[in-house]
Amino acid sequence: MFTSAQSMNDELTERYRAAFEGWPAVSNLHHSLSQPQLMRIPESYVSSDIRLMIVGQETGGWGRQEDPTTEQGRDELRNEYTEFDLALKTTWRTSPFWEAAYQIRNRLNPGGAENGFLWTNLIPVSEQLPSGKYGRPSSAVADAVCALGLIAAEIEVARPHVIVFFTGKSRDAVIRRAFPNISFVDVAQDIVSLRGLPEAPVAYRTEHPHTLWRMRRQSVIDQIANLALQAMTASKGERAGVLTRA
Repeated sequence: MFTSAQSMNDELTERYRAAFEGWPAVSNLHHSLSQPQLMRIPESYVSSDIRLMIVGQETGGWGRQEDPTTEQGRDELRNEYTEFDLALKTTWRTSPFWEAAYQIRNRLNPGGAENGFLWTNLIPVSEQLPSGKYGRPSSAVADAVCALGLIAAEIEVARPHVIVFFTGKSRDAVIRRAFPNISFVDVAQDIVSLRGLPEAPVAYRTEHPHTLWRMRRQSVIDQIANLALQAMTASKGERAGVLTRA
C-alpha cells in the first residue's frame, strides 16, 4: 500500500511507461490529437481524510509539444498538470465543471487543502476538429485509448475513496470499454452508482456540470456529495465493527 505521494507517483511513472508503449496505435489514428493529460499526485491528496477523484469526459486541448512515448515527455506533461493546479488560478476556475468539483471537495473535506483532490479524464486526449477547436475523439481513438488502461492504472495507484464521473450518459459506452466489469445502478435522477471499479471506491456518474447548469439541476452536485458522505460513514462503521469483533 502506498503511503506517500512520492511512492504513488513512482508507481504511476512505471504504469505510464508500460501503457505508452502502445501510444503509436492511438496517435496513428488521427494526426491532430492533443497531447495526453497525465497526473502527478500531490501530497495534499494523499493526506486528505477522503481521497476524491473527479473524472471528466476528455480534454479540451492539452499539452505542450512533448513526446509522450519518452520519459522526459511524460514528465513534462505531468509538470503541466501540476502547474495547472486544478484550475485554481485560471479563468477556468469559475466554470461549471470546476465549480462542481470544488463544491464536492468542500463537502467531503471541509477545511482541507483546496487542491487536495485529483482530476483526470475518461479519455485523456481530444481531437482537432475542422474548425480548429478540440473536441470529442472518435470512437476509434476512444477504443485505442481504453486499450492502454490509463484511467484504470490511475485509479489502482491513487486508490481514491470517492470518484465522481462528470461524463454523462453519452460516455457510458466508453466507461464500459475502460472497465469491462462495470455495472450501473440508478440512484436518483441524473445519478448512477458505478460498481466494479478497481479498488472498489464509492463512485457515481452524473451529467457534465455544463449540462446540469443548463438544465438548472445544480442540486445534483449536493446530492452526490451527501450520498458519498453517507457511504463513507457507513464504510467506516463497518470497518469499526470488524475491528471490534476481531
